[in-house]
Amino acid sequence: LVRYTAEIPIDRAYFEAGEACRDAKMINNAFVFLNQYIDLSDAIEDIDGAGLADNTDFVDTDIPSPFEIALPEKNFLEHAKREEIRDWVLETSISGKVEQKLNQRYCDHCNNKIYEGTLACPKCGTASEPCIVTGYPVSRAQAVSCTNCHKPALRKYWNLYIGRFSACPWCGSGQSMAY
Repeated sequence: LVRYTAEIPIDRAYFEAGEACRDAKMINNAFVFLNQYIDLSDAIEDIDGAGLADNTDFVDTDIPSPFEIALPEKNFLEHAKREEIRDWVLETSISGKVEQKLNQRYCDHCNNKIYEGTLACPKCGTASEPCIVTGYPVSRAQAVSCTNCHKPALRKYWNLYIGRFSACPWCGSGQSMAY
């Protein structure tokens, strides 16, 4: 979601990404996304946007800088829910159970350590297609594709999706699991 903040409201993208990561027990990513959400919501409340001071967590990713995206005129979440998120971020930070950085992987080409969800390595430029289920990069070893639209997916998530919906998430054509 956060890759598409030029198309969807930036605060909502970070909130939804953080919540999805929390649900998936991806606590490092949840922490970083929700912490950025809190910064964004504070900047929205501040007329001049001065609350947005840092973007270092997203350097060398394909996530657009919030400094390049127009902030919404108002927060999409009510104050009480924002405070709930703020409390979770603070408690998680204090707990010491989180690395306060995005999860990493190694580039398939140059072995540079990069954010696990980035589609192009900032060092060598090697690019991957996004999975149509998760948005994460598809490696050759894990790749499957729709028999109709030929969009790629990560095998594990394709099978989970197809097992539930029996149709491609991109084109809607009937599909089978891939083994």
